[in-house]
Amino acid sequence: MTITRLVCEWEGCSESFPLNQNSFFLHHIQSHVHEETDRLLEGEIKSFVCKWEGCAKPDDGIKHELEFARHVLYHPFHQKLKVRGLLALRAKKIYVPCQLDTSYRNLVPDFPTSIFCQWEGCSFKCNCITSFDDHVRYHVYEQRAPNDPPVKRRAVQGISGRKRTEPNSEKRSRGRTMYTCKWTGCGNFTSQDILQVQVHTQTHTNLRQYACSKCGALFCTKDKFLDHHRRQATEESGFILDDIVFQCTYCQKKYPSEAILQNHMQSHIYNIMCQYCHNTFSKPSGLRKHIIYRHRKERKFPCQYQNCDYKAKDKYDLGKHVDRSHLEREIFQCKEGDCKYMCYNEDTYKVHLKKKHSACPKNYECHICNKRLGEGRTLSRHLIKVHDYSRPTGLAKFRYSQDPDGIYRLQKIKYESKKLVAIKELQKKAESSFLALGVSPRSNMDLVIRTDTGEEQQLKFVSYKNALKELNSDSQTEEDLEDDSDEEDEEGEERRSSVDLTLGRTVNLS
Repeated sequence: MTITRLVCEWEGCSESFPLNQNSFFLHHIQSHVHEETDRLLEGEIKSFVCKWEGCAKPDDGIKHELEFARHVLYHPFHQKLKVRGLLALRAKKIYVPCQLDTSYRNLVPDFPTSIFCQWEGCSFKCNCITSFDDHVRYHVYEQRAPNDPPVKRRAVQGISGRKRTEPNSEKRSRGRTMYTCKWTGCGNFTSQDILQVQVHTQTHTNLRQYACSKCGALFCTKDKFLDHHRRQATEESGFILDDIVFQCTYCQKKYPSEAILQNHMQSHIYNIMCQYCHNTFSKPSGLRKHIIYRHRKERKFPCQYQNCDYKAKDKYDLGKHVDRSHLEREIFQCKEGDCKYMCYNEDTYKVHLKKKHSACPKNYECHICNKRLGEGRTLSRHLIKVHDYSRPTGLAKFRYSQDPDGIYRLQKIKYESKKLVAIKELQKKAESSFLALGVSPRSNMDLVIRTDTGEEQQLKFVSYKNALKELNSDSQTEEDLEDDSDEEDEEGEERRSSVDLTLGRTVNLS
């Protein structure tokens, strides 16, 4: 993390420039583009090939000169974001190296066409992503009035108890200019904070402001970039931050920032219900996988290998099938003593070593008989067979949380959001209406029921499914699965779901 210069990683080149000489660095990269263009004209090469270190080069190269220029000129922009990220880590005294795969650190997106600005009344287009970023930034800052007073900020107490400041959105500062996003198709986003407008424009341009120098991941804000490194400050990685003081009051886990803690606490609150059964989830991704594997019978992903009729439910399932049935796999054979255990999966092999050839700590304790077991699933079988427990309604499995003494015990409390409570109440009302008429609650028949809306009574047509769809609209239904089958919640990642953290009620599961 000592590199704070813009380094050219072109094959055979080691030129570097200070961060404040980005224009010279960009001009230097353009010289490499001109060199490759001259080689193509002289017949030395048949297509353009990017020689940047670690760049994913197409097998047949790039045919068009402008597309090649757009591709290569993204590398200096990416390099600038990496250096900016290193400076941010140094300023915050965060020396946790990224532990992710470095093979994609210089991966560049495709730019098949020129880059157009869609700001109202602007027809600017270019082939350099750096120029485009500066141009859009100019649109935002040209609205700035001279002698504009600073944004008024207010003190806010976070979930950890610490106080922080943020722009006061409830009361406008007198004399301040209202900045507006004028991107075509935008809903006229306005703010008194010009930085908020600048960050908002990234939703239109898909540009980022920080990048990890190790894995190459891009981030739109400094906080998300810093969280990317803080997340990797664990005991397993060997790097622990001195300021890890943000602790979850439910499972006792510690996190290095308040934002990461808040993102984690959302996983404890159930606010989504399956429209086909009583299972509840804390994230839309859990509901999506549940519907695919529990309620959908269609298999829309056929295997592409000849003479194979297998069809999978999603791409992940298809990948597992191909890896298991059509590819040559490494065999993991146990080398401990006379053990003859063999498997094809490394994770399965590690589990075998942990269970059979190491002193596995028994950190799971039964809350009834205080018996210690080594795994959560073993404790679950113990609760079912010995104590006649059954799976709680609305949960796919038993869940365990770590107590302050380091022992995992059964979670006896389930947190539900106000949204989920409303869904369940409407569901019960719909089911009782069906049963009163002698109709199965699973029927698609619509009934007229009354729902309270303040002082007035309003008639609504709802069925068992429609009642859930109405209040569960933020979650993914079966029709949404086709478009979102490839999405991941973590993304590095760094997405945060908009869960209402206000609890509707807590349910005692004991």
